[in-house]
Formats: sequence, C-alpha cells, structure tokens
Amino acid sequence: MRGTLKSICAASAICLLTLACQPDSPAPAPVAKDLPKRSDLITRGKTTDSWQLVLRDAGGESVVTDLHGSSPAGNLTVTPPDNQAPADTFVASWNGPASLVVKGEPENFQPITMGGRVLEVIYKVIEADVSQASLAMGQPQAAMDITEQLNTRTTEGWQTSRIRLSCFADLGAPMSSMSEPVIISVVGSLKLQVTSARLVTFAGTATCDEEDGS
Repeated sequence: MRGTLKSICAASAICLLTLACQPDSPAPAPVAKDLPKRSDLITRGKTTDSWQLVLRDAGGESVVTDLHGSSPAGNLTVTPPDNQAPADTFVASWNGPASLVVKGEPENFQPITMGGRVLEVIYKVIEADVSQASLAMGQPQAAMDITEQLNTRTTEGWQTSRIRLSCFADLGAPMSSMSEPVIISVVGSLKLQVTSARLVTFAGTATCDEEDGS
C-alpha cells in the first residue's frame, strides 16, 4: 500500500513539474481590440464615450452639455434644432472666428491611419457666409479647406464628408496621440447641423479633398 502511495505521489510530482515547465502560450496576433475603441465620435448628435464637444474662440473654450453651449466670447453656440429636445442632431452657429472641437484623452490612431479608414461627418448647411473654414484633425495646421463646400451647399440637404486619415497624417496630425479628432474652424457666419462623426473603413472614393454624397 505504501509503495502504491509513493508511486502516486511521484507521478503527481512529475505532472506538476511538467505543467510548471510548460512554455507560455504564444501571444495572440493583434486584432481589432488593439485599435482605438472609439470609432464613433459623435452619434445621433451626441459625443460618445469620454469624448466631449468643445467650443473654442479667442476667449478660451467651454464644454457643451445637453446640446446647449456657447463659446466664452460668444462667437459660437450649439443648440438642438429649433431648440427642441430630445433631438438626434445639433446646430452649431458661428458669428465670428471660432472652432467646434471633439476633444478627449489622447489615443493612438496610428494603427488605423492606413487601410482605407476615413473620417466621416454627416452634416447639413443651413446658412453660410464664410470667408474661411477648415476641417482639421489633431491640430489646426493639419487641415482641409472646406470654405467653398460650405458656401455652396445651403440648399443641398444632408451631406456626407469623407477624408482619409492618411491625408491628415501627411499634414502632420499627431496620429499616435490623438486628442482632438475633429476640429471645424470657421471665420464668418455659419449655421451647420451635425448628426454624426466617426472613423470608418470606406472602400469607395475618398481622397485628400472633401468627398460628399447625399
């Protein structure tokens, strides 16, 4: 009996030693979870996750809450359409130099910069008398000029703008530490209705100019 127990104990020890010496399983290949999780920046008129909608002008910046807000110097306001709530869009109204910004903690967009990923914004121009306007990512210098698009589309209804992330990267956008993925800067007068902004894979035509579709 003692011999049997000794054999069992010896076998158990060998098994435990064998298990302890097994090499760790190889790390899984990178998958989607390694990419930024927050592909939706604005959905149904509201920022998602920890992103915030910020209004910035010469007086500083303020955060929009419940689809209502005004920049410190009063050059930019955000309201629900016709001041009605609940709403799934918001209206941004400029009457002087100011920027509408989606802002959050820095996140690494570098892994999704290539491969067809675009910044897609769905919007409608209500009124426009703009002398200068741009859509930027990360910093104001990494910007696409959208002055003509805004001034000529007041009667065209909902529009979809798609610009490849690689275009912003080429202009110096800090893709590996992205804290402001949307910056709409305007000089002049503008009423812009926005329902969504997101990062999506797009197989169609999208260049470093604004691409629109109804």
